[in-house]
Amino acid sequence: MRRDQVIRRRPQRVIAAWIVGIVLLMVAGLTGWVSALLLAGESVPPLETAGTLSWGSPVVLTLGALLLLVGVLVLCAAIWPGRPVVHGIAPSSGTSADHVGDLTYFVTSRGLGRLAEGEARRTDGVTSAGARSTGRRISVVARSDAAELAETRREIQERIDRRVRTLQPRVRHRVTVHVRSGGTS
Repeated sequence: MRRDQVIRRRPQRVIAAWIVGIVLLMVAGLTGWVSALLLAGESVPPLETAGTLSWGSPVVLTLGALLLLVGVLVLCAAIWPGRPVVHGIAPSSGTSADHVGDLTYFVTSRGLGRLAEGEARRTDGVTSAGARSTGRRISVVARSDAAELAETRREIQERIDRRVRTLQPRVRHRVTVHVRSGGTS
């Protein structure tokens, strides 16, 4: 096992949960509708014809293929990994008194976003800033009162790139900066 795999992130199962939730909601709604019709004494034509179907009929085969497709989609969505939550950082090359053995350091995606936001806020002329880090990208949106927005954007970009480079993450992050004119948002 490599050193940067000490902390294992669990992939998010959001897509699989949505698919299963929608399918269950549809089944529950259909069951409720059919139950209400049966309690009211109404006849439900699909249930009457269901008794006459054989396993080889096109309706049953189509329904089976549809259920198989939904099952495969849910399985693929559950296996597919989510976005990285933690990023490995190279340990500092200098040794200190509190350095013990080979340590592996990590920073969360949220931590990288806060770091980028702090660097943007410390830039001259910036009145407000927000940042978000997902996977290999760091996106920053800032507002500035400066006359030259392109210069402010370049300065923010350099500050964040320099700060992230000092961390030496194992994965290179792409930083995008958007600067808008105006006061606080």
